[in-house]
Amino acid sequence: MASAMAAASVFVSAASADTGPGGPIKSCVRTSSAGQPALIGSIRIIDGPGLVFQIPPPSCSSNETELDWPSVQAGTGPTGPRGATGPRGPTGARGPTGRGATGPTGAKGATGAKGATGPKGTTGAKGTTGAKGATGAKGATGAKGATGPKGTTGAKGATGAKGATGAKGATGARGPTGLRGPTGAAGPTGAKGVTGTKGATGATGPKGTTGARGPTGVRGPTGVRGATGARGPTGAGVTGPTGPPGPPGTNGFPGSVIIAGTPVITSPNPAPGTKASATATCPGGSSLLGGGGRATVKGLSALALTAIYETYPSASDTWTASGVVSARLGSGASMVVQAYVVCTAPAG
Repeated sequence: MASAMAAASVFVSAASADTGPGGPIKSCVRTSSAGQPALIGSIRIIDGPGLVFQIPPPSCSSNETELDWPSVQAGTGPTGPRGATGPRGPTGARGPTGRGATGPTGAKGATGAKGATGPKGTTGAKGTTGAKGATGAKGATGAKGATGPKGTTGAKGATGAKGATGAKGATGARGPTGLRGPTGAAGPTGAKGVTGTKGATGATGPKGTTGARGPTGVRGPTGVRGATGARGPTGAGVTGPTGPPGPPGTNGFPGSVIIAGTPVITSPNPAPGTKASATATCPGGSSLLGGGGRATVKGLSALALTAIYETYPSASDTWTASGVVSARLGSGASMVVQAYVVCTAPAG
């Protein structure tokens, strides 16, 4: 109450009269949020002995209730008759439902070993071969490829040996050149002399290099596919016996369950820094896999300033979660800490 009074603006000069010596202290208490839940429970002094405001404070609004008390301790008078009970105020809106985090999915169980393969059944008798399909029509002959370049001409064979020339007579001395006489008339063509015998054929020259291969001719169209022969009858093979069953596979992972521990609740309006721990334990016959926890607020509070500051396995079958209050929660509000443990599903 003293802090609320100290928060009021007080001036020594001004314009509003006080309640006078020994007069009551008048205030307005915020009882409705009106969109400002942080102001619920706040007290606003509007009058009192010795208080002179520079600007007269407004009277209590519809969201406030006037609360007065004497400024001087007086003797206790007789108790007045009890006033009639006021009408019940409207029920406040329901707060949002908290939703716990989904626990982790349990690890997948190991796959059982594969059973041994049964013996192979006897092979059925081979069916008769179907009749051979008709031969497809012959495809058109591809175009003739271009003629390759002409090979180089082979070297000329060696000339046959010339017959021996008869000995030449001695050349007489050359006389002086006479004057050229007139050209005589052409004489008749003399008879053709006999053809001399053919000389021996010279040796064959070396073979010329092979010309480059001409390009491949265009492939002719594929012939029409012959009709498929009739399918032969299915062989009447006997199905082999079923192999013996394989050995049982190893047991898979037994699955998991989430166990919620008992919530731990602090006293109302805990101071910042207040801590609380809660635990959750696996049932008998199961093993601990993991865990977690959460810190929430119970009661009306503008700011849910709580947090989990540690969570760990505190025993082979127990998980512990610890929460802390980081700011005042408001009148009547408490921190709630709850632990959760993930365990293997009990056998059975």
